[in-house]
Amino acid sequence: MSRKKLFLMLILGLFLISTNVISIEIETAERLLNEDNQDILQRGYAAYSEENFAKALEYFFDYWQTQRDDYNALYFMALCYNQLNNPELAGRFFLEAKKRTRTQFSKENSERNFSNVWEEEAFQVYRDEVFEIIDSRERERGFMSYHEITSKIRYRTILPDDFDPEKEYPVMIFLHGHGGSPLNSSTLSEAFRENDIIFIMPQAPYPWEITIRRTTNFSWMIVDFDEGDYNDSHSIVLTQNYITSLNHSLREQYNVSSFYLSGFSQGGYQTLSIGLQNQDIFDALICFGGGLALPEFLIPENGEIPVLIVHGESDMVVTFETGVDAYERLKAMGYNIELFPFDGAHEMSHEIIEKAIEWMMFR
Repeated sequence: MSRKKLFLMLILGLFLISTNVISIEIETAERLLNEDNQDILQRGYAAYSEENFAKALEYFFDYWQTQRDDYNALYFMALCYNQLNNPELAGRFFLEAKKRTRTQFSKENSERNFSNVWEEEAFQVYRDEVFEIIDSRERERGFMSYHEITSKIRYRTILPDDFDPEKEYPVMIFLHGHGGSPLNSSTLSEAFRENDIIFIMPQAPYPWEITIRRTTNFSWMIVDFDEGDYNDSHSIVLTQNYITSLNHSLREQYNVSSFYLSGFSQGGYQTLSIGLQNQDIFDALICFGGGLALPEFLIPENGEIPVLIVHGESDMVVTFETGVDAYERLKAMGYNIELFPFDGAHEMSHEIIEKAIEWMMFR
């Protein structure tokens, strides 16, 4: 074979390889662009809860491709590698997760979560570096204090189609989840608007500072992981006062036929805590993917307020058992309560919302 032919064949081969690589890159890009990132993440949680760790790892890896700074995906990848007994990669992803967040990873929790690889030398190298970062940040940051002031907090209102200010309407206050905002909850409002329900989405009062999104995310309680103030009791009381005050304000603005309180995840916890202690100003409560954190001595017995618990059976963020526990505890206390389990994870869909509206209107 002549050198010229050999050279042409080499050029053709390189062209075909290059074309194939480009084709693969385009296919990968199109797949990642067309997939729902949150759906991928929820599938990862579901696979992890089913102990299919290899499959969960695939989902978390796909999600990570478009959310490279998401510490949660990195952390769950580390947990998957722990379950798959790969100390090197468990350690590397554990360290990368820590670099991307100020969330405090305690030694006690980490030892439990990485029990399969904790004593492995390949993991210990990364583990020690994680705790060096924690110690360094503790030396640099000083200490946190809080000062209470009067403030203005916004809320978003979506009115029914063809709203008539002279007409009576049901009002629904919806409390977003931890790390959410009224902006990313507005897509849930369509079904309420179409069913002639005034839909109110208040913004939680406390910014969640470890957000990775472009918009600020919020919490219904002070969440300073570095300080250990995850369930700051005083901030919870202030939130309850905020929602009850908003209730009274809305009654002055609109002709209210009935008043409902609902929430998702952390907002679901707050729904039960606030609503059960203020049954005189709400007609029903709907808890989506949340639980009951209120001590029983603060819950009135034989309460007449109807309660609906809606929870995904494969929820990894707030377990399905948490929702069942809330249902069983309130049922035992004499409450008019229903449980709606669905085949899904920590999520809200239009089907779930329609179910809740049906329960509201026809109970």
